[in-house]
Amino acid sequence: MNHNESKFLSSESSGSREEQGPKRIREFTSKEAKELAPEYIEMREDFRRNPELGFQEIRTSQIIAEKLEKLGFEVRTSVAKTGVIGFLGGTGGGPTIAILCNIDGLNVADKSSNVAHRSKNEGVSHSCGHDMMIAWTLEAAEILSMIKKEHGFKGNVKLIFQPNEERQIDPRSGALMMQKEGAVDDVDGLIFLHPASILPEGRARTSEGLVNAASGRYRLAVNPKQEDVVSGKSPDANTLLALVADQMGKYEPQAAHFPEIIARTTYAVSTKTVPFAKILEQEKVSENQFIGLKVSLQGPGGHAGLSLGSPNLNVISARLIARLYEKYGNALLTYTQNEGTTTHNALATKTDTWLTLKFLNAEQKNRLKEEVEQVVKNITEGWTKLDCQVETVEDIKTIPFSSEAYSLSTFRIPQESYIKPRREVFVDLKKTVTALMETSGLSKPKKVENPKLCPKGEWRLEYNKGTPPVINDPSMIKIVEGACREAGITEFEKPRSAGGNDLGYLFADRTGRRIPGCNVSVGATDPEDFKVGRYKDHHHPEFDLDNKALPQGAIVLVLSALKFLESKK
Repeated sequence: MNHNESKFLSSESSGSREEQGPKRIREFTSKEAKELAPEYIEMREDFRRNPELGFQEIRTSQIIAEKLEKLGFEVRTSVAKTGVIGFLGGTGGGPTIAILCNIDGLNVADKSSNVAHRSKNEGVSHSCGHDMMIAWTLEAAEILSMIKKEHGFKGNVKLIFQPNEERQIDPRSGALMMQKEGAVDDVDGLIFLHPASILPEGRARTSEGLVNAASGRYRLAVNPKQEDVVSGKSPDANTLLALVADQMGKYEPQAAHFPEIIARTTYAVSTKTVPFAKILEQEKVSENQFIGLKVSLQGPGGHAGLSLGSPNLNVISARLIARLYEKYGNALLTYTQNEGTTTHNALATKTDTWLTLKFLNAEQKNRLKEEVEQVVKNITEGWTKLDCQVETVEDIKTIPFSSEAYSLSTFRIPQESYIKPRREVFVDLKKTVTALMETSGLSKPKKVENPKLCPKGEWRLEYNKGTPPVINDPSMIKIVEGACREAGITEFEKPRSAGGNDLGYLFADRTGRRIPGCNVSVGATDPEDFKVGRYKDHHHPEFDLDNKALPQGAIVLVLSALKFLESKK
């Protein structure tokens, strides 16, 4: 151990010197983090403007790798396709602490009020905070590099920049791919620090044990024959999806509570649409037999697993369609369009549902809108932060018609024993779908090379088991919580989360050896803004973070890493 290392880190000398070393490290880290902050805030803004989806993070990875090389890290690129690993060896060997950082963006349009750093990539944004996570991890890397050069430390630091966390469904999970490529084989502990818009600066979430739910996903595709739909023999594609979502709605959280199983139909889309005028022409049907209505719903949106109190517009639209279907049967044709999301883990901020109803006489036509408005009122009452509007569409020829559609839905199991309930959810879903499709005249799916293909008159149900739960190690939480306190964080919460995260794969190496790890969230919203509710949830189009939180995150990472290495002496 050299002289500088002893001055800053030694725990073998007198009481006063025991206190002196860590204190100097804290002061040095805090000083450097504040001085470096402008550079890394600028870097964060650049990442924010240039988000890239999972396994497409080419530019992001290149910037990370170049920065790490300049800082003296051993760099490995193309891990799990677009991931990066940086290794900083200390003096005299010792344990290795890993810091994990996500680098991908989301399929969510960026509507941040800060126009200057709004995403340049249409339909893609850093609406979960990975831009800040990258920046504060690189700032921590620079400070650790300076500490090694000027003062030294025993042990090693490994930075793991993981691609594709957002689209984490196995086998495309970025964390699982990195684990399979040996990213944590030499790791003794792992820290994951996430900026949180739903927490004010100065507060952190440091739960022990179960912190993130297990997750799974299914994709349902339906393709009824157009002639059967128009003739009334079969429901249309969008209505079929709605009927399934309505029946599976028993797993949908009705308020901000923690049911044992949460299932959310977060994204439903028609893959092929044509104007209703084309259907009238092809099927030789008169437009005078139909009336067109449009039901618009608006809600706050947000993270599908975190925003349990937010209205799920997809499910509300599905319930509306299901209740109307009970009344009108196959005389009802529907099409639902989402805004604010094209991904399974974010809630839509707006849905427009077009209803095309075939009526028998003038009296029935006149009362259709009133009946629809009453059904909408019955379904939507009780929800706050939900706006609804029903309007007549004068020219039904312009209404979209869907001949083929699919939906993406997720379910989450917020308990450590998750295998059995996960299986039960899917068995329930399969029974529901099979029964509905059989009564609608669609045939059972045949075995095909590409299960996503859905021929006319058939349906497909694709299931992915998803990710395991994330279980925080108490000893790691103690270390990171201590670092948080030294960084100025004074308030701590210990909740569970229904949000999924593939982080759990990296709490074990390829041999199954368990690695103590933790997932900690730190506040990244200005306290005054937080008091008045001036912030948006993760995965929301208007999501943003306060740059003042960035250097604090870097300090927490540096002190956590050094505390872990000290604890292993």
